[in-house]
Amino acid sequence: MLRACRRVLKPGGRIAYFNIFIAEHLPDETRRRIAKAGNPSVYSRSEQLALLRSAGFVNIEATDVTPEYLRVQRAMYEASGRHARALRRVQGRDAFEERQRNRSRTLVGIEAGVLRRSLFVAERPRRQRRT
Repeated sequence: MLRACRRVLKPGGRIAYFNIFIAEHLPDETRRRIAKAGNPSVYSRSEQLALLRSAGFVNIEATDVTPEYLRVQRAMYEASGRHARALRRVQGRDAFEERQRNRSRTLVGIEAGVLRRSLFVAERPRRQRRT
């Protein structure tokens, strides 16, 4: 996917996206267990940076936005709780409850320092001038 993004960008064009990742400091077994319980394609920050480099991107920046991520997730959880009655009616009881469980697990992971979120920005290299 990243290679395809690089290919369609103009030389000097930039890509920017948010990504959730598992904290680096965790033991491998813990990281595997977390990935298995959630999304198996969750990479660590260093793995995400390596994927960008291997796809040919340069001038890669990663900005930690975890505090904002926590604030938004908490607000979503609380707002959903306040509107639970209407959301259960629209989404269905089981779907609503599953979403709330997922939001709760996400909050626990962020607060425990296990889940992080960053804004990744990278550039397609500019063309080399011929001499």
